[in-house]
Amino acid sequence: MAKLFLSYRREDSAGVAGRIYDRLRGYFGPDAVFFNVDSVPLGVDFQEYIESLLSHCGVFLAVIGPDWAGQINTGRDNPEDWVRIEIEAALKQGLPVIPVLIDHTGMPSEADLPPSLVRLACRHAVRVDQGRDFHHHVGQLIKRIEFHLPGKERTNSLGMTLVRIEPGSFLMGSTKEQIDQLMRLLPEWEREWCEDERPQHRVDITRPYLLGIHQVTVGQFRRFVEESRHQTEAEKAGKGSFGWDEKRRAWEIDPAKNWRNPGFSQTDDHPVVCVSHNDAVAFCEWLSTKEKKEGRTYRLPGEAEWEYACRAGSNALFVISNDPEDLAKIANVADASLKQKFSNFDCIKGDDGFVYTAPVGSFAPNPWGLHDMIGNVWEWCADWYDSKYYASSPAADPPGPSRAWYRVFRGGSSYRVFRGGSWGGDAGYCRPADRNRFAPGRRNSAVGFRVAAVQE
Repeated sequence: MAKLFLSYRREDSAGVAGRIYDRLRGYFGPDAVFFNVDSVPLGVDFQEYIESLLSHCGVFLAVIGPDWAGQINTGRDNPEDWVRIEIEAALKQGLPVIPVLIDHTGMPSEADLPPSLVRLACRHAVRVDQGRDFHHHVGQLIKRIEFHLPGKERTNSLGMTLVRIEPGSFLMGSTKEQIDQLMRLLPEWEREWCEDERPQHRVDITRPYLLGIHQVTVGQFRRFVEESRHQTEAEKAGKGSFGWDEKRRAWEIDPAKNWRNPGFSQTDDHPVVCVSHNDAVAFCEWLSTKEKKEGRTYRLPGEAEWEYACRAGSNALFVISNDPEDLAKIANVADASLKQKFSNFDCIKGDDGFVYTAPVGSFAPNPWGLHDMIGNVWEWCADWYDSKYYASSPAADPPGPSRAWYRVFRGGSSYRVFRGGSWGGDAGYCRPADRNRFAPGRRNSAVGFRVAAVQE
């Protein structure tokens, strides 16, 4: 069954549409692209056949040449204008519709289109020139197409691998019964620490997005710093970062600690730490600019997106099961290795083999291909923190509160969310439902991030 539907007008762009078809067919497979209406079986209802075909396609491509808009308007009342009918059906079914502008053709405005096609004017277009840049432009088109096709990893210019997370629904947060169970399993935990996980509620992720399969590494962050000359908040004026003081056995601010020197040994393959939320956002903005030609915008994942991807269909307390000891099988958490070095940590009995951070990908991925969603380092999310947000959160694509204030001992302070637990986090923190927060400028040797992306 075809994955791509290539729509074109023979009078306007048949030649270049054929060249595009040959490239797409060679890349995606001989049966992956529907191209010619002559292949519609004789005797069937054309419109019904096209609608049925589109229901199995992943992407619709509308090839637009210099005379396309005039012909679409001429045929707006023509019941046999099959190009208009194809695009109408694709828009109605909610398919990703990518306008492909040939040579110097401009994108039609709403005024140029019949009422049934005005939504096409809002679609992000790709330009394909027929000259020497043809193959480069079609290569860019292929990258845009791939975002909308499930089950394929993408690698960017930094060597980051991202996977597409499909839309779906899940139960976010914890029930009273799950918190009761957690209290029995972890007697050192306080019930009030989990109150911001309630009420458990259904969330619908309605749009696909890309998510890095690994946390951002030291090496990738170094590229950012070298190319952008970014100075992290830990490095500014020697402010330093919070980190674990081995001698005092306490978390303390240390002017000497930053992403280059977190207080323990790291290679370029370890997750970057000692970075603030502001540093993480700056990285995403830099990477978006760097990848602008790919049409990809990078950001931090939303809190709902993060939990959805972490769970990957699971509703268990610790993702893999309801037994905290199973965490050592899938994650770098506070364990026997850490306990042996620092006896004052609350640790599981299992041993994951690491005291501090582990190189990214040291543990098996979850069912959606994501490594270290639990443990290794906490991960910044895009959202502001509001302990009561779940009570009023919208079901579809919750954006998080516009601004949140969390009362602390010395007045009010605004916080950003981070998730997932870390190498120093006990089992209660290493759950998909657990929520934590820091001020956006704070940094810690157990906090890093991973990137999300959307394709324009």
